[in-house]
Amino acid sequence: AAAGALVLGPRAALPLQQHPLCLAQRGQTSAASASPEPSSCGEAPRLWLFKSEPRDYSLEDLAREGVTCWDGVRNYQARNYIRSMQPGELGFFYHSSCPSPGIVGVVSVASQAYPDPADCGEETTWSALDLEFVERWTSPVLLRELKQREHSGEGAPLAAMVLLRQPRLSIQPVSLAQ
Repeated sequence: AAAGALVLGPRAALPLQQHPLCLAQRGQTSAASASPEPSSCGEAPRLWLFKSEPRDYSLEDLAREGVTCWDGVRNYQARNYIRSMQPGELGFFYHSSCPSPGIVGVVSVASQAYPDPADCGEETTWSALDLEFVERWTSPVLLRELKQREHSGEGAPLAAMVLLRQPRLSIQPVSLAQ
């Protein structure tokens, strides 16, 4: 994607401050209502990648429920990412451990982090948050495509993508360049 463009979905490329998901974060509904100067959303939105095995919990499950508690994360780095997230931040929903792993849609962080209700210990070690369904993609971005682009001339930003470096991490930051 060109600098200042956010690509969400295989065919969507708009200037970042005009992307419908970015506008929604600012409470606007159309590109015509967006201010022409860069907004805080246009400067540095934080994006995330949430991995789930579709046999356990799929994007279709989230679409049906609308909002879900994202709990059960038992990795300290992923827990720290949860604790740093803010409502309204966007994330990619990734199906893993399936015949065609890849990014299948977009979600939004719907709450601040809170103690994980599945954590039964005396001290609250783990955190959870609420995720909200945003959109399902008709054409997922498959892992094999990301790997192919990483090794092509246009894939330099993907070389640093956590998904390709730490594939077992269930929650990961994603840069705009990626």
